[in-house]
Amino acid sequence: MRIVENTPEKLVLASGGWTSWTVSTFDRKKDTAHIVKQVLFWRRPQELRLAEIDEVKVSELPDAASGAKTHIPVVHLSSGAVVPLSGRDEENADEIAAQLRGFLKLAH
Repeated sequence: MRIVENTPEKLVLASGGWTSWTVSTFDRKKDTAHIVKQVLFWRRPQELRLAEIDEVKVSELPDAASGAKTHIPVVHLSSGAVVPLSGRDEENADEIAAQLRGFLKLAH
């Protein structure tokens, strides 16, 4: 996962390749988090208010094919929902989660 833009007002994260990718935009001016996931020709956008985000964590999940542990940054919402920010294992998941917590001014 990489940081595409990091300013005091906006943080943009991107992950994936040409067949499957996720772009997450956190915008303070608009008070929104816009998360777009695409797999082949299927695109799923999701928009949240920043105030809905209670926590940012790294989720450890087993890979369906190999059974290996994958590490994915996720946001926990006040509704109880969990939104993954990537669809694949991220070596820098802890770093991305810490960066996002700092941007959102959330405690660790």
